[in-house]
Amino acid sequence: MALSPVWVWVLLYLVMINGLTYVAFFVDKRRAIRGEWRLRERTLLNLALIGGILGAKAGQYLLRHKSRKHSFVAELRVIMVLQGAVLLCAGVLFALPEGALEQGFAGRLAEMLPAPATESAATGATASETAEAEAQARPVITINRGL
Repeated sequence: MALSPVWVWVLLYLVMINGLTYVAFFVDKRRAIRGEWRLRERTLLNLALIGGILGAKAGQYLLRHKSRKHSFVAELRVIMVLQGAVLLCAGVLFALPEGALEQGFAGRLAEMLPAPATESAATGATASETAEAEAQARPVITINRGL
């Protein structure tokens, strides 16, 4: 099974940004030991924010860098929660059946609400009976997530 070209680019980006973030933590740690001019904390946090959170956490734990400064640790945690929420939303969107987003909220709401009970002139059936018959006639949709 091959990955979509979009996912290949996303994975390549994540590998590169996390590697760059880890290297930035390494450089900042080395400069701290030598007493040299350091990278700004905002730079390290921005690298984590644009996708390098795993590299930042790896640099924090493996290099024991920026792990005692509580404000920095708290900001990294916030970034991690935000990125987790984005991943969760992306996973939900990925799991939706094809065409669900195009159908929109109004269409989904209309499906969930019962149809009004009016009689159809042609068949004599009520609208809810007609909707029930149409629902039974719909094909079953299975989702192959390709994972």
